[in-house]
Amino acid sequence: NCSTLDEDLFLWNAVIKSYSHGHEARQAFIILYLMLENKGLSGQVSPTTVRLKCLSSWYLHYNSLFGEIPKEFSNLQELIDLYLNDNNFLVPFLLILVTWLLYKLTGNIPIEIRDLKGLSFISLQRNRLDGKILASLENLVMLKRLYLSYNHLFGEIPTTLANILQLETLDVRKNTLYGNVLS
Repeated sequence: NCSTLDEDLFLWNAVIKSYSHGHEARQAFIILYLMLENKGLSGQVSPTTVRLKCLSSWYLHYNSLFGEIPKEFSNLQELIDLYLNDNNFLVPFLLILVTWLLYKLTGNIPIEIRDLKGLSFISLQRNRLDGKILASLENLVMLKRLYLSYNHLFGEIPTTLANILQLETLDVRKNTLYGNVLS
C-alpha cells in the first residue's frame, strides 16, 4: 500500500523523524525517489529499506556501499530505476537490479527478477553472468528494454519473451545463445 508509511524509516542507522514545537511527532511519509548518488555513503544496505513500498527510483551509485543486496528488495514492486554502480557489493545478488552495467556480476540471473513487474529497463550487459535466460521474464509485462549482451549465457532464447508486448529492445549478442523471438 503506497498511501502512507506510518513508521520510522531506518536507513544506514539514521532515523527520519519529524519534530514539532520541541516534541517528537510521528508523521506519515511517502518516499518515491531517493537520490543518494555520490554522497560518500558507506556501509551495508539495510533490509528495512523494503518498508519504502512506494519507492520507484533509487540512486546509490558512486558511493562506498558493500555487502549483499537483501533478498527482501524483490518486494519493492514499484521500483523502476535503481543504480548501484561504483560500489563494492558482493554477489550473488538475490535481487535483480534495474542497472547492473559493468559490475562484474557472476552467477545466474536471479529468479526473483520475475517478481519486479514494474521494471521497464534492465541492463545486465558486460558482466560474467552464466546459465540460461529465464523464461519467467515474461512476467515483466512493462519491460521495454532488456540488455544481456557480453555475458556467458547459453542455451535457447526463451520464446516466452514474445509475450512481453512492451518489449522494444532485446540485446543478447556475445553469448552462446540460439533461437529467435517472434512477436
